[in-house]
Amino acid sequence: MKKRHLWNLISGGLILSSLPLSVISCSNQDSEQQKDSSISNFVEKNDRISVIETNSSLNYDAIKDKKGIKIALINGSGNTLDKSFNQSHWEALIKLSEDTRKDDKNQIEITDINPGTTELTEVYNNALEENQKVWVLAGYNHSEKIKAYLKNEENVKKLNEKGVIIIAVDFQVGLENTSNFKNLYEVTFNINEAAYIVGNALSKAFAKTFPGQNNSDSRKSGVYGGGSGSDVVSFISGYLKGILKYNKSSETTNKINQIDQIALNAGYEAGDPNMNQVTIGMIDKKPKFVLPVVAGGVAIILDEIQKRNLDMYVIGVDVDQSKAYPQHKGKFATSIQKNIGQAVYDVINEFVFGIKNKSLESKASSTEYGSKHLHGNFSDKWVAYAPSTASNEKLRLAINNELEKTEKEFLKLTNAEKDFISNFKDSSNKEYSEESLSDLVEALVKEINK
Repeated sequence: MKKRHLWNLISGGLILSSLPLSVISCSNQDSEQQKDSSISNFVEKNDRISVIETNSSLNYDAIKDKKGIKIALINGSGNTLDKSFNQSHWEALIKLSEDTRKDDKNQIEITDINPGTTELTEVYNNALEENQKVWVLAGYNHSEKIKAYLKNEENVKKLNEKGVIIIAVDFQVGLENTSNFKNLYEVTFNINEAAYIVGNALSKAFAKTFPGQNNSDSRKSGVYGGGSGSDVVSFISGYLKGILKYNKSSETTNKINQIDQIALNAGYEAGDPNMNQVTIGMIDKKPKFVLPVVAGGVAIILDEIQKRNLDMYVIGVDVDQSKAYPQHKGKFATSIQKNIGQAVYDVINEFVFGIKNKSLESKASSTEYGSKHLHGNFSDKWVAYAPSTASNEKLRLAINNELEKTEKEFLKLTNAEKDFISNFKDSSNKEYSEESLSDLVEALVKEINK
């Protein structure tokens, strides 16, 4: 299966809206009172979906040698203010601008580009012409285009002459020694870890809220996905391993019942042929909580839950989806998050500004073709979970309590235990290839329901 980033598929098809260069202005001292009026896509602090930990070494004086550097967010699809994937990147750039501003003076210039129907190759050429020194490429839709762009020797010559740095977020380019471009940083996320914490914590929370044999239907978990590739199964396998860990140690009367048929063909958009059928099929099985790894397709299950007035809870993916769907806030048990904003903020601090107090260099692996790959995990704060917003107060408190406790337990796990969670292995330590990940899902479900 050709992998597609989940959130890139939510809001495609927008008209061309490449924006002119904009400079964010918001200082450490003044950020609470003012914003730069020259930017139309500024996100007020109260409206931000990302929680970004400030680097204490970053300030106006720390990057004097970078004064005027231009940083561009280039969205793979959709618009910047999508309250999800793209916006997470943009908030990182806003935060960087705020942290490096002093007395109404800016050290960096940032812009966001929504390609719309424009070919990405043309967008890259425009960014090069406009002397954008840092390109933040949001999502897998860039993968083939930037790969082809970097195979072109003339393009690479111009990029190297201008000292361009490219940050590929949530995908790897895979140049395979076919390019002389070396300033490429590939950022990916060990989402399995956050998914494990969520699966384990929800198991405990629902078991405590709905104990006993008579409440077995209130401990029923459902899962479905848009496809069977690693981009989807990373969420699902981590989540199922969290449930498995709980079930192995729980009393029989309080075990989680995992619905044994997991569809991995729903697609990613409301209009995909299988989406309605898979969603309705899941609802008819009456899970109490469900993990739909289907990007924009989550709107369908939320609408059905509301329409049927069901006591059912959804687990969001990629971002805190309770913020993306505020009208359904009470139906979110939690979300399994990629902290894209934090990752982009950290990578630019270290590899663009040279502020190395997070030591990302030591964690980066160099690929055969010279790029650096950073695979962030829970300890790096690059993956996380969202607090529960469930309307059932007793359940919400139980979920938040168990999330906190499970996080502490997770951090104490051995490297071998974390390796099992992070890789595509079943309980017998058998490894599964990309082509056989549906078999892994089936094996984990069987283990859970033993």
